[in-house]
Amino acid sequence: MSPGHIYHFFENKEAIIAAIVEERVAESIATIDALAVIGEFQERLLAGISEAIMRRTEPSFSALWLEVTSEAARNPAVAAIVQKADIRMRQRVTDLVLEVRRELGCQSDYPAEYTAQAIMSLFEGVVSRVVQYPECDRAQLIALVRVALLALFSA
Repeated sequence: MSPGHIYHFFENKEAIIAAIVEERVAESIATIDALAVIGEFQERLLAGISEAIMRRTEPSFSALWLEVTSEAARNPAVAAIVQKADIRMRQRVTDLVLEVRRELGCQSDYPAEYTAQAIMSLFEGVVSRVVQYPECDRAQLIALVRVALLALFSA
């Protein structure tokens, strides 16, 4: 397919990006929903993190997402799309933090919203790191992200 042929399916560049963003948000929320089933949380979390990190460290995922965020920095219409999606993701991750804290019986001095921000920053950083350090040992990265997430959930 030629690059111009894609415009038979989308009105403009912003519509293409909106579709990409929506697909990524839907995938992420589905992963979170799968983790949020009550019981055996820690085992599901560990498995879900592996899948999420492996997906986010695929070169095609990283390259495309970095292009989207770069375009958002230049284009206010794309920024609005990305920011609207981020609101949905932040709310879902915040809900997950509250669910996990209840399940684990954790009390925290940190608002769930900011714990969600830290978790999202961790995962978004993985996308950038794989571009800068492609030979990164994914197994080691996954192991340490697991430790960090368990600490964030219980902080």
